[in-house]
This record gives sequence, structure tokens and C-alpha cells, in this order.
Amino acid sequence: MLEEYGLILVRHPLPFKVNHVNSFLAEGKNGWKIIDAGLHNEDIKNRWEQELHGRTVTDIIVTHYHPDH
Repeated sequence: MLEEYGLILVRHPLPFKVNHVNSFLAEGKNGWKIIDAGLHNEDIKNRWEQELHGRTVTDIIVTHYHPDH
């Protein structure tokens, strides 16, 4: 359902009591925006490589600050 609006949900696992973070890819005019990217570690970086499928990322948007994103 989100995809019809140009949004893709990407759920990343977390090593905390809250065990995941929801990130999103949002399709823009000139590329894609990542919203709340997740932790900065090798697992998450590899996951983004898989999820992006060669898409061009133009922006990273942080909606609020937590250690998990």
C-alpha cells in the first residue's frame, strides 16, 4: 500500500529492547530520500545496499534523534 505513494518501508533489527527501527525510502523528483536511516554499522549499510537496488539517494532525513537512527 505504501508503494503506491512512492514509499518503501525498510525495517532494521536493533540490538536493544526495542528490537527494530522503521526506515523509509521516499521517491522524489530527482531520486530517493532515506527517512530515519538506522544504525551506522556494517549490517545496516549492507542492508541499504540491498534495498536501494542502485537507486540514486538525494537526501537523508532524520525526523528525530535516537541512538537507533
